[in-house]
Amino acid sequence: MKFAEFGKRSKPRDSTKLLEKVCKLKKEGYSGNEIAKLVNRSPPMVTNYMKQLAKDGKLDLSESGRIITPKDEQKKVTELLKSEWLEGKNPEVKKWIEDLQTAGKGGKPLVAWRSMISAFYSLCRSLEIAPSAFLIDIEETKRLLSKFKMDYDAGTTYANEQSKQWAKIKDKPIIGYVKAVASFCEHNGKPFPPNQSGILSRKKINYGAYSTVHFTDSELTKILDFLHDHSTPSKNWEALAAIGHETLPRPYTLMTMKNTFEIKEDVINDHVCTWAEASIYEKKTNKSFDKLVFDRRCLELVKQIPKHKTIIEWTNLSDIKAEWNNLLRQAYSHAGKIAPEAVDDRYFYEKVKDGDRYYMAWEPGHALRHSGCHLWLRRCDYNIAYVMTLGWEDPNMISQVYGSMPSSQRLKAGRCEYCRPPKTVLENADKQFCSWSHAVTHFNGGTYHA
Repeated sequence: MKFAEFGKRSKPRDSTKLLEKVCKLKKEGYSGNEIAKLVNRSPPMVTNYMKQLAKDGKLDLSESGRIITPKDEQKKVTELLKSEWLEGKNPEVKKWIEDLQTAGKGGKPLVAWRSMISAFYSLCRSLEIAPSAFLIDIEETKRLLSKFKMDYDAGTTYANEQSKQWAKIKDKPIIGYVKAVASFCEHNGKPFPPNQSGILSRKKINYGAYSTVHFTDSELTKILDFLHDHSTPSKNWEALAAIGHETLPRPYTLMTMKNTFEIKEDVINDHVCTWAEASIYEKKTNKSFDKLVFDRRCLELVKQIPKHKTIIEWTNLSDIKAEWNNLLRQAYSHAGKIAPEAVDDRYFYEKVKDGDRYYMAWEPGHALRHSGCHLWLRRCDYNIAYVMTLGWEDPNMISQVYGSMPSSQRLKAGRCEYCRPPKTVLENADKQFCSWSHAVTHFNGGTYHA
């Protein structure tokens, strides 16, 4: 029995029976897509059913607003997947799954191992082949992946049905599928040869293409002013953007983090300085990073947020993120960073070709993290070792992905608003410092004495 064919489709006679069926299946550990197939309804419709069940108190919600699948029951479905499709008919995949359970840090399961298995399943089903076909030889693997790429770009595969969000993207990437195949082959004694290019390459396409995404100081002010005008007592969008830009969390972390900032005071460069500090946990890296707030506007906004509360109030994470991203695009358009047409159409710009504008429209929340990285680099003359401590483990992520130094910045090396301020300043020029100590002193009104 294949994963997509669990059970038989049912057609309840009325909505009450249908809701009961959906509730029962969800509590048994089935995903929304699986339930949709079982009850012969579309996934969006099943999502609406589950929201109604959660509203009626029949399904539980997590803190992030997601519907909770009981872990024990979810495990049963995973075991069913393994025994019915993978383990029973494909011992090679059984070994692969078992290896993935201890392939992560500290012998824990590899991050997103389920996504890797799902991608591999979609690939095999799209090609209508057994997993072992990838273990014949490297040339056969190239042929199979090339065929999949051609069909995938044409939108005719099972995988396309499972990833409709890519429908408008030209030259859709298949790196996730290639990584899954490579992992499967490696754990079955048939690793890819090193330094593969072409269809077997596992390098991200256009890696680092958006490493210059940033807002100037004046553009950030326009963005925050716009969000200030659209804020409410329960939704302080201005604070969300200011703190997101200043402290560099990923979008999920920004929405879920509690206010644990502490106001610090000390004498720096013979001047009494105040700033804010916090240690914020990042789920993706399973690590906490130190965060700093030097900017005066952001510091005042931090003080307004009740202790141990999220920056804004929300009940459903998916809904609030959609609202937030749309509002950010409006703010970016207001600041002249993207066209008004891109506010409601994420596909208005082309990937890579339109550079930073594409990224701001496609990933408006993550653009704050990119821009904030440049902000902190400007505060220490692009000292990557310093900025790493605020949210990264690998310095290459900063130099290649988030904060590559623009050519214009190289001409300003050594400039410091505090100890070596330029005699001639252009209007709306960004502030730059040689060190964080000089930056925090400047923000606190300190005056340099040689």
